[in-house]
This record gives sequence, C-alpha cells and structure tokens, in this order.
Amino acid sequence: MTKFEFVLNKFYEITVWSLFAAIAMTVLNGGDGMVPASILWQIPVLSFLGALSSLIYPWDRSMTRKEFVIRIAIHYMIMNGIVLGGGSLFGWFDIHEPLQVAMMALSVAIIFFIISLYSWTKGNREAQKLNQRLKKRNDNES
Repeated sequence: MTKFEFVLNKFYEITVWSLFAAIAMTVLNGGDGMVPASILWQIPVLSFLGALSSLIYPWDRSMTRKEFVIRIAIHYMIMNGIVLGGGSLFGWFDIHEPLQVAMMALSVAIIFFIISLYSWTKGNREAQKLNQRLKKRNDNES
C-alpha cells in the first residue's frame, strides 16, 4: 500500500466513524438523528487532517515498542487537537461547557480505538496471509 492509499483509507475510515458519532451525539442530545448539512463538509475536512496525521508513523523501518507507544500517544493528542479545535471552530459544541468537551473527547477516544483496532486486525491478517504464501512458496521450492 502506498502512502497515498494509506491516507485515503484512513480518510474513509475516519469520515465514516465520525458521521456515525455525529448521528449518535444528535440522538443523545434529544435530536431526531438529523445532522446539520454543514457537517457534510466539515467532517471530511477534519477527517483529511486526521488522515494526514497518521503519517507520523515511519514507512521505511519498524519501530520499537516504546517508540510505537509514544507515536500512538502523540497521534491521539493530535487527533484530539484536530477534532476539539475544529469542532469548536465549527460550533459543534461550546468549549466553555465541560460536559460537551468531555463528550467530544470521548467520541475521539472511541473512534481512535475502533480505527486502531481495525487497522491492527487488518494488518495482522495481511501479515498472516503473506507468511502463508511464503511458507507455501518455500515448501514448493523444497
């Protein structure tokens, strides 16, 4: 997968889960599940920034466990900054209302966890497939 494909894939994942979160937040706040039309351009803008932020992970080498944990923490903080900053700018919530800020931060945490778990599972499956193909190839050469 190229970096472009990776960013495009992350953009798609972040956008879809963010739309689900927007609908859930609307329903939880007593709405009918209808989100404002402006969200349909605001979420993709923030999703694109979030997808770009995933490029903090190196492509040309593996990471130590410590580096991996640090980069995940940094990436999570960047995502919070993007969503809380953009959400405040777009008027999704009142920055002076602690409960609203907490709900936004919770939605970031949930979406970050879901996408991270999905990406890890998908990567693990792909690695297993490659290992099986290599094993099959090595067995055929023997």
